[in-house]
Amino acid sequence: MTEQGTVIKIDDSVITLTCSRSEGCKSCNSSFCSSKSRTFQAENTPDLPVQTGDTVEVFLEPWKAVLAGFQVLILPLILFIAMYLIAENLLGFGGEGANVLMGLAGLVMGFGLSLLISKFKRKTDLPRLTRIITATR
Repeated sequence: MTEQGTVIKIDDSVITLTCSRSEGCKSCNSSFCSSKSRTFQAENTPDLPVQTGDTVEVFLEPWKAVLAGFQVLILPLILFIAMYLIAENLLGFGGEGANVLMGLAGLVMGFGLSLLISKFKRKTDLPRLTRIITATR
């Protein structure tokens, strides 16, 4: 996915951008940049000479978006089901309520695990700066 943004902060190879509403935004409404005031970080891996105020293009690899969706949505759901089944079959909890509580504990563990994964992988999952569209020089 390709998006445009304006550089508002530069910190070594990580830049902070604010979204620019492009023509494609009218039809897309992507959650990546659907609000006008949304800021996000990107990595300047090609070490382009960007400055604050430049309009740039960034690219987020599709597999990273799919993986993020899996991590946030599917992982907690899988842990909910797993903990529910463990409570029902292995631990032998008698009531449905106890099984559901164990399932909810699995859901919370899934969201916690998702948060930890994203915290440690934050820099590797950043969109990549591809080019400078307009420079402020």
